[in-house]
Formats: sequence, C-alpha cells, structure tokens
Amino acid sequence: MNAARAALQEGKGKATQSGFSKEYSRRRRTLAEIQQAEQEIFDKRWYQRHLSLGRPKVGQRPAKRIEKKYGKKNLGPYDDFEWGVLAGRHYALRWVLGFEWECGDT
Repeated sequence: MNAARAALQEGKGKATQSGFSKEYSRRRRTLAEIQQAEQEIFDKRWYQRHLSLGRPKVGQRPAKRIEKKYGKKNLGPYDDFEWGVLAGRHYALRWVLGFEWECGDT
C-alpha cells in the first residue's frame, strides 16, 4: 500500500480534483452522535407532519417538547427539496443503525 493511500485510510490526506488540492480530515461518528442525529431528524419530520394534520390535540405535548428543544424557527416549514433531503438523511442514518431501507417512517 502506498503512503498516500495509507494517509487517506487514516483519515488525513489531500484529495486532488481538477488541479486543486484540498486538505481534509475524516473522523468516524460515534454511535451516540448517529443516534442523536437520527432522533433530531425524526423529531423534525414528526413535527412537520403534526403541523400538516392541523395540530391535533393528541400530539400537543410532544410538539411543545420539540419546539422547546430545537426552537420553532428550526422546524420548517420545508419546501419539497428540503423535505426530500431530510427524508434521505433519515433513511441513511436509520440504515447505518441497522434498519432496512424501507424503514424511514416517523
């Protein structure tokens, strides 16, 4: 294995594209970080669906908890593109956690 490949596998190195070089460092996320990110996306997707249903009484407590945790300004509304990005991230995080690809529901 050459030195450049070894450096990249260690997470330190230079990637060259179109004559430009970019220093970067790659670090693996901990399980706790992945779970926290998945929970945040779950909460945001759940909250958006809750709003789209006209804020039913049944979900008022969890909705208030989410508003307090993230702040209302960070909870949408999302356009179609943003909603798609959020859903895609959610599916990917769930897949990393061991769920099947089809299990991205909230």
